[in-house]
Amino acid sequence: MRREAARAWLLGLAAGVLGGILSISWILPLFGVGFLPLVVGCLARPRPFGASGTLVAWGGTWALLFRRADAACDPASCVGPDITPWLLASGALVALGIALLALGLRRTRPAS
Repeated sequence: MRREAARAWLLGLAAGVLGGILSISWILPLFGVGFLPLVVGCLARPRPFGASGTLVAWGGTWALLFRRADAACDPASCVGPDITPWLLASGALVALGIALLALGLRRTRPAS
């Protein structure tokens, strides 16, 4: 992977973690602020790599936070909502990010 692509992917990862945390933490009052890092990551050039990093980190952050919240709930005294749809959405974001990474790597492979 070229240096620019690696830099865009790391910028996307940072933006995805930030966006994932902000969108969960401030879902109603500052909903747009949570999506600002998504825009930054997706606009990083070369684009497939920035968007890939953003989606992988966003989905991974959501999955980690939801699993952590579910694990912190004591089954004897606490019953939380079903987080399966959120985990599926997180997995879909990660899968889409991996697909974009594969597409970007395929595009940048030198012709033989």
